[in-house]
Amino acid sequence: MRLAINQGERVGLGIVLLLVALCGVTLFSIVHAADPNRIFMPDSASYVNPAKALLYTGRFAIRPDNTDIPEITRTPGYPLFLAGLFWIFGQTCVPVILIQILLNLGTIAITYHLGAKLWGGRIGLVGAVLLACDIPSFISAQKVLSDTLFTFLLWLAVSKGIDLFYQPDRLLLKLFICGVLLAFATLVRPVLYYAIVVALATLMIVWKVYWDRPWKKIFTFLVVMLIPWFGLVGGWHLRNFLSTGSLTFSTIQSSSLLFYRAADVIARRDGIPLEEAQRRLGYQNYRALHPETSTWTETQLHRRWKDEGLKIILDHPGLFLKGQIWGLAKLLFGPGESALVAHAGLGEKNTGPEVDLLKMSLREFTEKWVLRRPTWFGLFVYSQSYLLIVYIGVGMALWLLIDIRKQASWDYVRSKTIKGSNLFIWGITLYLLLISAGPEAYSRFRVPLMPFFCLYGGYGLYQFASYIFNKSNHAAS
Repeated sequence: MRLAINQGERVGLGIVLLLVALCGVTLFSIVHAADPNRIFMPDSASYVNPAKALLYTGRFAIRPDNTDIPEITRTPGYPLFLAGLFWIFGQTCVPVILIQILLNLGTIAITYHLGAKLWGGRIGLVGAVLLACDIPSFISAQKVLSDTLFTFLLWLAVSKGIDLFYQPDRLLLKLFICGVLLAFATLVRPVLYYAIVVALATLMIVWKVYWDRPWKKIFTFLVVMLIPWFGLVGGWHLRNFLSTGSLTFSTIQSSSLLFYRAADVIARRDGIPLEEAQRRLGYQNYRALHPETSTWTETQLHRRWKDEGLKIILDHPGLFLKGQIWGLAKLLFGPGESALVAHAGLGEKNTGPEVDLLKMSLREFTEKWVLRRPTWFGLFVYSQSYLLIVYIGVGMALWLLIDIRKQASWDYVRSKTIKGSNLFIWGITLYLLLISAGPEAYSRFRVPLMPFFCLYGGYGLYQFASYIFNKSNHAAS
């Protein structure tokens, strides 16, 4: 099934990409001239230092001046990306941001092509426009963080996974490429570690239920997809074992488990702020609070953190579930405009209107935000309105896609293809949505999910607009 792209849609996509590129480069130029350090976040050093260690010493260590301690918290994907750009362009992060702006454009283009494959180029273009308007996705490309590269690789892998249904020729090669891309994305952000299970399960269901392929062939397909996964992800396990004696993939999971998920449980149990719960657990001085760990290796320490965090969570499952639901709400509905305001030098991050909305009276809120900070308030209204429109579109899309009468309008082969594609996309997205929720979640955690929301939001909004247009024409006639 070949993808036919209308010339007007191609021009429309080009205009969208050009506008996003111009806005991105212009903002970066202004920010870099005012304060070059704004592209760095607290987590940036944990990527830059291993990148420099790799570039200078050939060893993936925590810092170039301390190569005796291997880096096992960060996976190698983003530091390798940085090291490669440092090697080509020298020790400047300007090319990093410019390449990330291009990667963001690539993600927008992938969203368009997914929409065009599933429902047509016009719907794909609506999805691309929606993603181009997302503030957190736009601003993440301006930061030395892994979000933009991860999102691009993830959705490139999803796009190749959809090709398995739309272009079944050279199936083994496409499976191999999809496995490689999923593995690369996992090496950039370990949050995707178990997504391979979801991908294999959805593919197996699609091939058996929708296409009735024999089990022998299905297992052959799945093995081909697993080969690059075991080679790349398994290879990193082996590296960590040889360096530390532990087969762990990344120790960031244990620190997040104890100092965020378990700390949130304690905060809810004792009625204290999250920061106070983290302090009690030793977030900044764990070895000082637990002298017996002073001679432990990083691997032993993180194993302790994992066990301690799991015990707290299992002792209070209800409080843990509340924390996850609240984290999911922050992920989905956090406006994210404060990151743009801080990046542009217009104010401090995390002090936006949403903090005061329920605390202040209408008069106080109006005076502080509407009158004194109209630009910030305008961005806040834009962000919330944007999310509302996108989510309404997603709701409409979900309603239409489960409507049996709508499915009946497709031919048999196209119906199976679209159902299989939706199952694959929704499986990966729901996995990422659930595993990303937590007390540490905010609008930045939504960035890898926005291509999904914009893709289906574009479908729902386009169908609604078509319905209104057709109804108006019918009434006029």
